[in-house]
Amino acid sequence: MKARLWDITQLLAPRACLRCGSHGPPMCRGCLSELELLDAGCRRCGNPEAGAEARSCSWCDRIKVLPERLCAPLAYRHAGRDLYHIVKRQGYWRLMASLVDRGVARLLATTPFLDYECLTPIPETFRGKLRRAFNPAERIAMLLSERTGLSMRRLLRAKPFRRPQVGLAYEARRKNARGRFAPRGGPAPRSVLLVDDVLTTGATMEAATDVLRRAGSARVAWFCLFRAL
Repeated sequence: MKARLWDITQLLAPRACLRCGSHGPPMCRGCLSELELLDAGCRRCGNPEAGAEARSCSWCDRIKVLPERLCAPLAYRHAGRDLYHIVKRQGYWRLMASLVDRGVARLLATTPFLDYECLTPIPETFRGKLRRAFNPAERIAMLLSERTGLSMRRLLRAKPFRRPQVGLAYEARRKNARGRFAPRGGPAPRSVLLVDDVLTTGATMEAATDVLRRAGSARVAWFCLFRAL
């Protein structure tokens, strides 16, 4: 992905694809078509690197708090990583709908979403809100709410990580995420669809799921737009 000179008119109304530079919409049809939809894999966690007949895999065997269901439709690499960085790192958050629309069909096809009472996003810390104009997980949850009819509720609050999660192995991430989340007042609904942007080791989602279950959610499913491979 080539670096571009700053242009405020391009930020407000992009005249070319932000990834390849071709004239047209800010995310062209060609680049969007390069997003990788992940095939079904492990029956417990959906890991596409495990065989479709596998009942568990090395990824989910290490998770101590697994969700009832897990949907992560897009691969976080190549075009997926490039396009998501444009949305998240360069501030084009209004383009998130283009990415969600590529992955939401997998949720509708694989997850009985109407079995859940609401969607809830992984929350942003106060520092994160100052650094970025939007919470990616919340934006995804809002778009899913529009497409499924499920209400979005903010059930969790977050403290800052002790250190950044990027680059840490699973056990280090799990320790780093411990105690990061707390319920946001009152008992949680019995069934919740927990939403985040990128699934890496699962440590953040696991920590949030544990809090929701302690707060009263007997059934928790996960939706992450991307899955790191």
